[in-house]
Formats: sequence, structure tokens, C-alpha cells
Amino acid sequence: MLAEPGWQTHALATLGWLEKTCFAGDTAVVLHRVPRDGRSRDLYLGDYAALGRAFLEADLTTGQPRYLARAAAVAAALLTEFHDPRSGALLDARRDSLVNRAFWPEQPLEDLGGLSPTATALGVLADLARRTGAAREEQSARDGFRCAVPAAAAEPLAAAGYHLALAEWFPGDAG
Repeated sequence: MLAEPGWQTHALATLGWLEKTCFAGDTAVVLHRVPRDGRSRDLYLGDYAALGRAFLEADLTTGQPRYLARAAAVAAALLTEFHDPRSGALLDARRDSLVNRAFWPEQPLEDLGGLSPTATALGVLADLARRTGAAREEQSARDGFRCAVPAAAAEPLAAAGYHLALAEWFPGDAG
């Protein structure tokens, strides 16, 4: 994806800006919108998943270990904010968000303009586990795939990204 040198330069510059904006030391906080006043705390699974994927792709493209370390930090923050320890699901909004307290926790599987937040996040966790041997990320990916089965089976076309991610990262489980 970043094989074109001009694209790579711009993509890595944008990733550098995101790195400065989303990290305080080794801790990632990926805001949905970067507020001017610094008060927003809107956190969503899709934003963390997209940034984690960007760092993994930068690691593959450049071979710079810092990108893999940043992907691991984003994955750790993703699990802290969005992983439901009771079900194993990856939730769309923070576990303690008003949406999850007032309504029901939602695991977003529907592909809208690309892979769903869940499919992207599960892919990041599985890919990171494959590259680093991280047991927590692998188990969290397996749990997330497992608990999404009923929703994905009920809407197989809407959750095509989930099925593709499952087949790519855990081919023995997809059968």
C-alpha cells in the first residue's frame, strides 16, 4: 500500500502527527475528534483499530520497530477501553460510556464503507499476536471472533469483513 515513495512520505508524516497527538509517553488515547480545547473524551473502537492497523502497516513497510511498539500500545489501550471481560466482545464505545450503560453494549460488525470496526480491531489483535507472539492479543482476538458468531451468522452479508478476517487470521476456525 505504501510502495509509492511519495505516498509513503505523506502517509508516514500523517502517522507522525497522529503519534504526537494520540500518545502521552507510551500510552495511547485516540480521540474521535481532536478538540481545540482538549476536553473531548469521545472514544470509539474504529478509531483505535484504524490507528493500530496504520502502525502495523508502517512496521511492514519501513521495518522500524517503533511502529510495532506503537501498534502494541494502541492494542493495549483498545483492550482496556473496549474489551468486555464478561463476554469477550469488543464494544463500539467505551465500556463505561452512557450508551453502554443506558442501552446495551454493541459489537459493531456491519461493514459500512470498509471493514467494520470489530473486524478491523480483531485483525489488528490477531496480526499483532502473529508478529509478536502476544498471548493476550491472540486470546482477545479469539474471544472477540467467538462472541461475534451469532450476530455475524444472522447478517452474513453485512458482516462479510468479519468472515474474511476470521478466514485470514484463524483459517482452522473458519470451517
